[in-house]
Amino acid sequence: MLSELDDKQRIIISGTEGKEEVYNLVKKVLTKLNKPFIAFKAGEVTSEVEKRAPIAIILCEADDLLTYNHHIALITNIKDNQTGEFERHVRNIEKMVDTTPK
Repeated sequence: MLSELDDKQRIIISGTEGKEEVYNLVKKVLTKLNKPFIAFKAGEVTSEVEKRAPIAIILCEADDLLTYNHHIALITNIKDNQTGEFERHVRNIEKMVDTTPK
């Protein structure tokens, strides 16, 4: 699956809350602009990747931020909670920022 995304502009969307809304909004905007895309949630089994679609929108968890070699990242509301998740999110986002294309 990942190799099939190599020639696509990859947009990853992640966060503690609100990521589904952002994911749906990005899909809606690209549809309105008649921009072909594929969209899926990380970990889902997807059917064959649309070859003509130049854009891939990927909804993922913080642990998957580096998996898709993104071009654009949209990170929503990251909440501090009692389980130490916040620190893990921050570390993953730091790594992701370091790998984001200029």
